[in-house]
Amino acid sequence: MELKYFFSVLSKRKWLLLTVMLLTAATTWFVVEGLPKKYKATAVITTGITEYKGVRVDVQNVFVQEFEVDNKFANLTAYMKSVPSINALTKRLMLHDLKPDSSETPFHTVDISKLNISKEQIENYITALVNNPDSIGISDKDIQNLTTARALEKAFGYDYETLSSKIEL
Repeated sequence: MELKYFFSVLSKRKWLLLTVMLLTAATTWFVVEGLPKKYKATAVITTGITEYKGVRVDVQNVFVQEFEVDNKFANLTAYMKSVPSINALTKRLMLHDLKPDSSETPFHTVDISKLNISKEQIENYITALVNNPDSIGISDKDIQNLTTARALEKAFGYDYETLSSKIEL
């Protein structure tokens, strides 16, 4: 008897229920569309530290072997968070986001007119990144590119402090 009453109440209020569901779905869609896009990347890195050549089955050296593997992994993670590795990542991200003819969607966009950087300085920096990304910071022109790079990295959020805090190992 109670189930019959429940269905009769549902049938009387069906338009109210459908309206609330559709309104909730539409509101959710508009809110989610307005959120900024977030990107997350994961990678599985094969290190070779525990491959067949490196693993010994000596019973007496089990603790030494465990220490060696832990030490190698600690060295690897320290290298991955080192300044040269983060700088290489920064340069790749900057080139991806600043290259004007890229068909890929940039990860971050910044209103460059608010920065104290001219279009010519940005173009010189992009050219230096494309031609030889490892040489920035040696000559006078590279020093100008270096100051441009530091300002852009900070604006885009690709500086060492920001990236190293976001990398989880």
